[in-house]
Amino acid sequence: NTPIPVITNSIPPPFSPPPMDDNYMPFTINVPPPPPVFNPEGKRQERGLISPEEFAVKFPEAIPVHIVVPNDNSEAAKDWNLNGQTITLSVVVTTLVKDLKEQLSSHLGKMPAKKQQLKYLSTGAFLKDQQSLAEINFLPGSKMELSVRLRGGKK
Repeated sequence: NTPIPVITNSIPPPFSPPPMDDNYMPFTINVPPPPPVFNPEGKRQERGLISPEEFAVKFPEAIPVHIVVPNDNSEAAKDWNLNGQTITLSVVVTTLVKDLKEQLSSHLGKMPAKKQQLKYLSTGAFLKDQQSLAEINFLPGSKMELSVRLRGGKK
């Protein structure tokens, strides 16, 4: 007679943490803090800008805007008056960039506004058509730089 082996279910003991000693380091997870709440006015303040309403109160009259035009005699710009001149326009600070481009168009041989790209030289920022001069705190006598907006991407 051979004894029949008895099979028992071996259940591992419950998990227990390692014993505490000098070499024991607890496991930690570094979780970054949540992102800050978006506050467009906070961003304006960081850049030292005041609200468009406050800016318009400071400059209620028309201001001079100097636009530096490139010297471009390329075939693409042949019909436009791009001779490296500086054009000065007088506008109120609540004027939208798209309206400024329309005024500029008459000085540039009817260059379409959609082909114009303006950069505020004090900040280096390209201006959006729906921005007013007050939104960017455009100071009287400051300069903008005109460039021809090129369409299309890489091939």
